Amino acid sequence: MFELQLKNFWAWYRASASRMAVLQAVSLRFDSGRVHFLCGENGSGKSSLLRALVGDPTLESSGEVSICSRPSGREQAQGLERSRWAYLPQNQSFAFSDTVDDYLNFYREHRGFSAELLGRHLDTFQVSHLSHEFLTTLSGGQWRRVQCAVFFALRRKVCLLDEPESALDQSGYYRLRAEIQRAAREGQLIVIASHSARMVDELAETVTVLERGTVVWHSDIQEYRKLRPSCGPSVT
Repeated sequence: MFELQLKNFWAWYRASASRMAVLQAVSLRFDSGRVHFLCGENGSGKSSLLRALVGDPTLESSGEVSICSRPSGREQAQGLERSRWAYLPQNQSFAFSDTVDDYLNFYREHRGFSAELLGRHLDTFQVSHLSHEFLTTLSGGQWRRVQCAVFFALRRKVCLLDEPESALDQSGYYRLRAEIQRAAREGQLIVIASHSARMVDELAETVTVLERGTVVWHSDIQEYRKLRPSCGPSVT
């Protein structure tokens, strides 16, 4: 068991002359083995929070981020090192000359996972046959499936996903949902930024709602469902 903790976490864009914060005094705790959702309107800070956690160079941040293990009730704080997390961005650019194999080889060489594990996930997302295709020829859904296969093959302790369901058809969505559930069962910590009420209803164990970079709601899914009709924030 471990948890991801944020204490008084702030973030702002380095290039911004005003240095206006996109995240303000965020303090949260996410437990491993569970699926956590970040919700809120466009511009509320969901994506910025994920990007700040993985050290996006366009963002500057302050505050504390730690992974705390809990053997025998003791806590041991550790930084959010690259070897501990995997991040699936909402949009990911690529070189126009790259093939799917070029993309996969980059991860094989620099992120260290087995060819067997990657092959298994390419099969799961039904994209094994695309290895020699240029990335520019893939549909949006095919490209998302390739990204998902790589993401889950990394098997990192902390999994951060930004709108992972985007561009996926029904079959792709079911495969994504199954992989998220598997990862949580195996003890990984899952944080998902999404507008999808369906994903929240089917997968969420906690819900955090952001508004203008500030946490305005944080609860488990049972409390969220109970209070949402009257006073809980809606998923947008």
